[in-house]
Amino acid sequence: MKTTFGELLGAARRKRGITLRQIKEVFGGVPSYWSEIETGRRLPPKDNGLLRKIAKFLGIDEEVFVRAAQTDRIKKDTSVMEKLYNTDPELAWGLFRAMEDTKNENLLKDEFHKIIAALNKQGESNG
Repeated sequence: MKTTFGELLGAARRKRGITLRQIKEVFGGVPSYWSEIETGRRLPPKDNGLLRKIAKFLGIDEEVFVRAAQTDRIKKDTSVMEKLYNTDPELAWGLFRAMEDTKNENLLKDEFHKIIAALNKQGESNG
């Protein structure tokens, strides 16, 4: 039995003889995006409606498919938070509170991108 979303997606796609390009044509993105999802390098889409459409297209049980996507996202979030907590508990709790308190996910994402860019810039000037 396949255990991850990517494994379910890849197995169903190959079973039906569907290419990554065909997935891209029907659901958008680029083939490498879908390949990265299949290999676990990228998280599954968050849109449950899209997940259900993909499941239907591939002949997969929709609930199993959606649950696998949710499980993969939770595992990744937990892993990242655990690493951060082990490195800096105060920062981890601050991040957790910010994620819980914000109503605007895009605003939070934009702020994180600014922080990452500033850190990269600082690293370049130190190197």
